[in-house]
Amino acid sequence: MIDLAKMKQSVGLATPIGKLRDLHDRLCPILENMTPEEQQCMLLIMERLVIGKLGHKCTIKFGENVWNGQHCCICNVPLEQEGQAVWFISRWEKTSVMLCLCEEHSKETFEVDVDILTGALRSQIGYP
Repeated sequence: MIDLAKMKQSVGLATPIGKLRDLHDRLCPILENMTPEEQQCMLLIMERLVIGKLGHKCTIKFGENVWNGQHCCICNVPLEQEGQAVWFISRWEKTSVMLCLCEEHSKETFEVDVDILTGALRSQIGYP
């Protein structure tokens, strides 16, 4: 079961826990009888029906690192308002992921998989 209280708090829902539990309990039997592919298709349809034209907005801020106490996400060197930063902010889930780069690594191209739902990195940072 999903931690509904944590979800409620993390995205700032005003809906009572009892109502969330009721919605969860109504949804589970529907999903249990579907294949993973059907569940994913249903989620895509629901996203478009619920979020509509607003979409799952993700703000991306990038440029000079203006924060203290960050570390390069590749070599872990401490950064004090130096290097570059990329910050992903999910407006729907109210999560964010910040990646800071030292001057040396900001000159390179890298990739990483991010779960914007939770703000967690899902892969090692690597090069294409």
